[in-house]
Amino acid sequence: MEFEELLNNFVNNVEEISTNLSIEDQISITKAEALVYMTALEEYIKDSHYRVRSTGEDPHLADSIMMKGTNINGIKDGSYIVGFDTLKAYIARFINDGTKFPQFTKVSHREYKNPGEVAITADHFMDKLYVDDVVRTAMMEAGALEYQKIVAKRFEQ
Repeated sequence: MEFEELLNNFVNNVEEISTNLSIEDQISITKAEALVYMTALEEYIKDSHYRVRSTGEDPHLADSIMMKGTNINGIKDGSYIVGFDTLKAYIARFINDGTKFPQFTKVSHREYKNPGEVAITADHFMDKLYVDDVVRTAMMEAGALEYQKIVAKRFEQ
């Protein structure tokens, strides 16, 4: 019976560590992954869509990326959101999804900013980065490292 008890204890310990993660543990794992994604997103935007110009008080799109430790509804469930602040999110959407028509303005009293200008071509940078093998591998490695810390801490107890 000792061997059977030993195996049952082992299975129970493995189940507790792998499936019964607390919300705080899940948050720490997803935070590590989100930090890697946020860094990759900043680098991509600076490489692809960065113009050297004086922005004054208005930060650049790459400088307005933020992380939030809740789901989309604001509930702490172990997930993390990486996105843009509300003032820059619409600009990121134009670049990511593209536009059907050229952008116009009423300030210049013209229908279009530049007559003959074409619509914004979609870049889909958010989707490209999320499925990029290098970024996904780095995210998984960061999450696995954080998970190993949690497991090591539990075995110490």
